[in-house]
Amino acid sequence: MGTAWLTAAEVVDMLRVTRQLVVEWTRTGKLPAYRFDSVLRYRAEDVEAMATLVAGAELQDPALLSLALADSTDPDTPADHKGQGKGGRPNPPAWQMVKEATATLPPPFRNVEIRDWILARYPSANPGTIDCQIAACTVNQDSRVQWPENQRPRRCTSARLDLLYRTGRGLRELYDPERHGEWTIELATDGKLSIRGK
Repeated sequence: MGTAWLTAAEVVDMLRVTRQLVVEWTRTGKLPAYRFDSVLRYRAEDVEAMATLVAGAELQDPALLSLALADSTDPDTPADHKGQGKGGRPNPPAWQMVKEATATLPPPFRNVEIRDWILARYPSANPGTIDCQIAACTVNQDSRVQWPENQRPRRCTSARLDLLYRTGRGLRELYDPERHGEWTIELATDGKLSIRGK
């Protein structure tokens, strides 16, 4: 029987991690990848071994949790198709652009202010991606569980994943656990994920 090969998207779905994390693991050699023409593929057995590590360790190693550096490329996309920031450098990851914007803007910030700040500095950034990232990194946003990085139970303590707190319709401020309470993503008895503040 032949070797089963997976795309990066299939690896993301199987491991329930972000695409950027798969890129980082590939770049650092933690997850072997093989080039076929212009795309990378992953051996199913290597991905299954990584799944065992992910399930067993719950990614406690901070090095494994770190996102790919801004100059890494998507394994299924040629480098010349990535968004380019000022000076021809690749755009940083969406979460990093949101973090930069919110560190600069006076709170509370409107979603449109975050998006406009990012687009002024990274004109090739996708506005839809920015909007999704704002929702995904807002601790009290119900819809955040739709994104891969939030599709498993966890405490909301990540400096990358848990940046913002929603104060009103379209309004955000930086998340502060002491002011806003501790938030978690929990698995309900019906098997669905939900957010909960304490």
